[in-house]
Amino acid sequence: MGLFDVFKKNDNSEGGEYHNMERSADAPTAGEVRQAVDSPAPAAAPAGKQPSQNVQQASQPMNTALPAITPNKLKSVNHPDILKREDSARVLGYFIERYDSDKTVANLQNCMNNFMDVWLWVPMRMQFSSADAAGLKTQTMSRKYVPKDPVRLVPELLKAPNGDVLYFSFTSRDEISEEFMQKYVWMQMPSLQCSVFIAKHPEVTAIVINPFSKNLALKRDFMMKVIKKKNPDG
Repeated sequence: MGLFDVFKKNDNSEGGEYHNMERSADAPTAGEVRQAVDSPAPAAAPAGKQPSQNVQQASQPMNTALPAITPNKLKSVNHPDILKREDSARVLGYFIERYDSDKTVANLQNCMNNFMDVWLWVPMRMQFSSADAAGLKTQTMSRKYVPKDPVRLVPELLKAPNGDVLYFSFTSRDEISEEFMQKYVWMQMPSLQCSVFIAKHPEVTAIVINPFSKNLALKRDFMMKVIKKKNPDG
């Protein structure tokens, strides 16, 4: 299944399952669910799981509950909070796979409801000040350059062939290929924080969840609704 193939809305039936499920007070409505996905778009990365053209990152630091995890430690980390949050996110991954097999509004609604409170793995890139970036270019094997300014971590943004800028995320470490894992520092971030970042950066078109397998993308308009529902007073 290619990236964005899950957007094809072949069945708009609500289904009995939808009416029997409990929904949180801030869960999106069926109408919002229909609006939350875009029409099919070109893939943002080829089948080889290599990132496409990088996009310049924003400069502000991110607020996170847990420290960033380096690639060599990501697979082995067993912090209880991380494991608990990942187990919860796996439920979202399950519903994404279910929607991929049966594209009903009910199954898509399940994805949306779980997205509201989930934690996602986000690839982060180190960002240096202009002075430090210039200094690092002068670094040699015998002479190491030590950054003088704070180093920031910012989410990796990828650019699709059609120009769309995408925020990538994963429900579990199992969804991240070894090669892709080694390219970045990783943070486990709540969906609300991901939504806030997207809202603050109008160049970001959508968030893509599990981009290299059965996946789902939610456009920025839905991210704004998530923020409004979670923080109605601003």
